[in-house]
Amino acid sequence: MNPFETETMAELCLRQGHHEEAVAIYRRLWERSDDSNQRSRLSERLLALGSPAEDPLPTPGMRLTQRISQILVSWRLPTLIVVPAMEILLVRRAPEGITTESRCLTLDSNEGTVVLDVDDLVLARAAVGHRDGGAFIPLARA
Repeated sequence: MNPFETETMAELCLRQGHHEEAVAIYRRLWERSDDSNQRSRLSERLLALGSPAEDPLPTPGMRLTQRISQILVSWRLPTLIVVPAMEILLVRRAPEGITTESRCLTLDSNEGTVVLDVDDLVLARAAVGHRDGGAFIPLARA
């Protein structure tokens, strides 16, 4: 681990026009981090720089990354989808035992990333697609 590889150093590289070096530093910080908040922040910064933390998604596609009490969901849908939506199934640990919870999200765009904080998370599954009338039509699952 290079002690000079910090978020500050990455930002300095950007200011000096060294975009690829900045992205490389952010990517290495993301790969080494165990803190979910830091990973989420670094992932968002990499996306803003045009270089996602992980390989780009195919079209359509999605990726779900599960942490202890947080999930990060990235998706990409074809541009012809008018009402993009996501359905998420959460399995949680509760005092009465294991419970399930479904969440339905109407998405603002056909591509993006959302971070959800979920207490006592055991497992998460998601599908992205569109709404047709009242029905959800999945196009990709994770």
